[in-house]
Amino acid sequence: MKHPYKWFIAAAAILAGCSKPGMLDEVLGRGEIVYPGKADTVIVNGGKERLELIWTTTDSRITHYRVFWNNGSDSAEVNAAHGHDQLSDTTRFLLERLPEARYVFNVVSFDASGNRSIKAEAEGATYGNMFRNALLNRGLRRAVVAPGGDAELDWMPADSLENITTLRYTDNAGATQTVQVSPADLQTTLANYKSGTPFSYSTAYRPEKSALDTFYAKTETAVSLVPVDKSTFSPLMLPGDAGTAWGWILPYLWDDNIAEGRGYHTPDLNLPQHFNFDLGVTVELREMKWWQRQGATNIFNGGNPKRLEVWGSNNPSPDGSYTGWTLIQDCRSVKPSGAAVGTITQQDADYAAAGELFKFPEGTPPYRYIRIKILERWSTTSRNIHMMEVSFWAKPF
Repeated sequence: MKHPYKWFIAAAAILAGCSKPGMLDEVLGRGEIVYPGKADTVIVNGGKERLELIWTTTDSRITHYRVFWNNGSDSAEVNAAHGHDQLSDTTRFLLERLPEARYVFNVVSFDASGNRSIKAEAEGATYGNMFRNALLNRGLRRAVVAPGGDAELDWMPADSLENITTLRYTDNAGATQTVQVSPADLQTTLANYKSGTPFSYSTAYRPEKSALDTFYAKTETAVSLVPVDKSTFSPLMLPGDAGTAWGWILPYLWDDNIAEGRGYHTPDLNLPQHFNFDLGVTVELREMKWWQRQGATNIFNGGNPKRLEVWGSNNPSPDGSYTGWTLIQDCRSVKPSGAAVGTITQQDADYAAAGELFKFPEGTPPYRYIRIKILERWSTTSRNIHMMEVSFWAKPF
């Protein structure tokens, strides 16, 4: 009886003798299997409803590639680029009219015999209206007309995607001027700005570092605020006011001088207390800045206000009550270092010397008379109040 596995042993001996590459395939009748080189380092750069794929290969046998996306339901053939009878290292493929979405791509290499490589996978995105509509212009912290007539703009720090912000304004000659604001710029000067005229700006965005296209946020308009002329200010004395002490009178609050002795000082009193003044004009206030009593032992200490309210009126009651007054803003003084009272850093000193800025709510109606109501002092042991200077900015009037 013949051994049932004898033919397997004979076949194994034949196969064991196939020592050369491809001989196994020849025995089995398939021939040698050839794998073209795989696309290497596939990069996808997105753009406006289009994107570009870039990859490298060095296999000279490659004749073309096939790019697949949408789970293989869509594909495109790309000829291999050759130069001087050799395959070019880099292949670029631009794919257009792709709806805004994220995509997964597979790149497969082919030779002249139809042999294919293993796939190379990469991800990328296209951008369109959804991305564009979500864009916000760079944050504009404030825009005011400086004493010399130029407008000074302060910007919020730019985020990583923001590019150039293009700004247009009207100068005193009536001509339109264009300014390019780089992401690194925190301040911009509009030379010879025509006070009261609006300026427009739009920020450019690159959704990726190597994006094919630039997108722009919707254009915004703004107008530079103007300083309220302090020469028209005057005290408004009413019953119940805090009063003055030490020769530090109320008009010193608007004399553009923060030197010691040139501020407003009240006598010892319990809180809350208030004082009033007349702006001399009826304006839509947008910003206020006040300066503390200066000096290392004074700032964020003593009778410097820590919390106060600003009230506005066009018809204050002569009895000194709050009839006819409207609360505009609740302002809290903030110490940059956060250190305890009596401990001062250079940051604290610089901040106090520059004055503390407070913004009024957009849409605050116009007022002529101002009441400042002190609710809290920096020192809990002090019983008086002192302020060195106050300034206001308003919509053009």
